[in-house]
Amino acid sequence: MDNLMNNINKSSQLHKELSRNYHPDRFLDEEKKALAEELMKEINGNKTDYKKLLALKEKAGYNLTNRE
Repeated sequence: MDNLMNNINKSSQLHKELSRNYHPDRFLDEEKKALAEELMKEINGNKTDYKKLLALKEKAGYNLTNRE
């Protein structure tokens, strides 16, 4: 039971972090804003799956920071 609660807490914390960092309103560039909108849909759709959120964090960092 403790492991389940730990996973839920970690998922919740990661979801909040990703939501803050990759919210579409934070981006002025239209291309990055569109990418952020797609990422937010995925982030919100997987907010209880810690492993998927970790994968999305990596994907988001790559997609939004490696674009000119």
